[in-house]
Amino acid sequence: RPFGAARPTAPRAKQPELSGEFTRRAQMGTQPPLRSGGGAKKFGEGDRVRHSTFGAGTVLSAKDMGGDMLYEVEFDSGTVKKLMGSFARLQAE
Repeated sequence: RPFGAARPTAPRAKQPELSGEFTRRAQMGTQPPLRSGGGAKKFGEGDRVRHSTFGAGTVLSAKDMGGDMLYEVEFDSGTVKKLMGSFARLQAE
């Protein structure tokens, strides 16, 4: 084959069309989570909290993450978890 000659390529598969619901969900993933009731409660280091799955624990650190909070919590079971405030639904104990 001569230099610069085009190589034969396989035909491209037709891209599936995305439904409007799929694209709306994809766009929602790029936006900050919506909060009902004015946002998640903020806790500080040393605060006692309760999580619906992990139980009671103590906040080891709390970092502001641009409108949300990242908590590191040591639960009474000895497990340490990092949790986003908007999803963790921590409650004061």
